[in-house]
Amino acid sequence: MPSLTLFTSIPGSVKRLDRAGRDIGAAYLRRCVASWIEAGHRVVSVNGTDEATEVAEQYAAVEVRPIERTALEKTGRPLVYLADLLRECAASPDVLVGIINADLYLHASTALQQQLADADGTSLLYGQRLDVDDIDEPGGASPYVSGLDYFFFAPAMVRELPDEGFLLGETWWDFWLPIVLVKRGHRLRPATTPLVLHLRHDESSIAHRSSTYIEHFQAFARSLSVRLPLPGTQPWDLQVRPLLAAFLRHNRGTASPIEQIYLSQFLSLALSLYVAQDPALQASFARGWRGLIEQARDADARQFAAALLDTAMALGMAVGLA
Repeated sequence: MPSLTLFTSIPGSVKRLDRAGRDIGAAYLRRCVASWIEAGHRVVSVNGTDEATEVAEQYAAVEVRPIERTALEKTGRPLVYLADLLRECAASPDVLVGIINADLYLHASTALQQQLADADGTSLLYGQRLDVDDIDEPGGASPYVSGLDYFFFAPAMVRELPDEGFLLGETWWDFWLPIVLVKRGHRLRPATTPLVLHLRHDESSIAHRSSTYIEHFQAFARSLSVRLPLPGTQPWDLQVRPLLAAFLRHNRGTASPIEQIYLSQFLSLALSLYVAQDPALQASFARGWRGLIEQARDADARQFAAALLDTAMALGMAVGLA
């Protein structure tokens, strides 16, 4: 089995609730990290200096690499910059490395082994998690529809990528990474089966909570400035490219801040559908977007969000997804 060095940033603490409402965050995080180590992979956690000491004390089997720069002053959390994590990946002597979120539980190690066996040094293997209420009883699991969660690649692929200010633990870098790699001539390989589980928690208002959401979204939008050879040959790509073009036109100063949030979350759902190459996600798209409509702060926002959902469903029907 091809072994990996997996790069992440394990937080000093995390809150997760079990079905009884009890906080099991520490135990859950330990199980997630252990699942990768037990599968034969090496885990490296990159953390700010202060947090690194705490993480090293809690995870003896993990190599912890302290760095000076974090986003503590900017966000109130010692988040690690993606560029610094990629720099560690690029310097690795391994044939393959990976980037994972620390709160992902590897439940399909055999499937991962099979997919890593096809790695060719020029392609990016990536995928989405399954959200569950209990990793021991994952019935009722649902695919995450608003982003990507893990990436496996050759170290040379991420050398000299630009620093756009993205942060591990915040949004948009997960779509940015595959797109910039495609623009550098690499191939995208969506995982053929879900590999990881993730304990559900509230993410409903991340766009409103994060002070850097729009900043990161705009950095991502810049990466779409040229036509992209996105994966697959299905008719969906003929629909997505005009969607991206229309989206960028809206983003050029005409959208209000709240509209930018809805437009950006709409694009994240559309891109998730596309890069996953999984028509079954159409139903999840609709469910997730209806939740956002319900959270809208006023009638105008609800109308705007509902119009976006109508657009998405029309696109899906046009290509046989709905």
